[in-house]
Amino acid sequence: MPTLRTEAVSKEFGGVQALKGVTISLPAGSTLGLIGPNGSGKTTLLNIIAGLEKPTSGAVMLGETRIDHLPANAIVKLGVAKTHQIPRPFAEMTTRENVSVAVMYGRRRIKDTKRSLNEADRLLSLLGMDARRDLPASSLTVQEKKRLELARALATGAEVILLDEVFAGLSSDELRDSIQLFRKIRGEVGFSALIVEHVMGAVLTLAERVVVLEEGAKIAEGTPDEVVHNEAVIRAYLGFEENDSPG
Repeated sequence: MPTLRTEAVSKEFGGVQALKGVTISLPAGSTLGLIGPNGSGKTTLLNIIAGLEKPTSGAVMLGETRIDHLPANAIVKLGVAKTHQIPRPFAEMTTRENVSVAVMYGRRRIKDTKRSLNEADRLLSLLGMDARRDLPASSLTVQEKKRLELARALATGAEVILLDEVFAGLSSDELRDSIQLFRKIRGEVGFSALIVEHVMGAVLTLAERVVVLEEGAKIAEGTPDEVVHNEAVIRAYLGFEENDSPG
């Protein structure tokens, strides 16, 4: 399982600089949180790593392989998969069929239909979605669609998973269940995870280290506890001074 890293990645959109020389590292088997205010460049960075956007400058490395010039499908075949902030399943296909497609066209290239469906069943069972496997994806709840997104990423055989707001929009009970499920899956499957998230509780609970972006630049990095007490983060992200009461 290789280390994923970005090296001084910058991105401009029509003269607007969305990212400014961002360097991060995701060691094999670890979880890194990426937080920041709206418009800070978090999803742009994920899209560049996934091959959905190209950096204006800088590089993305997977182990010793540079990947930022590759198309998204080639990056998936190298073992990097991204979930979508707004789930995009094949709406009229069943949950099982959605996962099966990811098995067939991902890194492992399992083209046999029966084997791919069996693997889909295994993953859906792992995510507690056995009872939903034969339903069309369009009928799933928000939480279930987010679980399907994760199942499809895992189905590709990814060793590095980029999670874009997978905990957003969940109730407190759903959030607790999803955090527990994520821990369980990581324990059983094993993968590196880069989590972009506005739900601070999820990031601080799951990530070993956290990177904070503001206006496209990295302003802090450290353990969850270090980041929470960083004055620059408190000003930029939480909106109050360290000595002020947040309430």
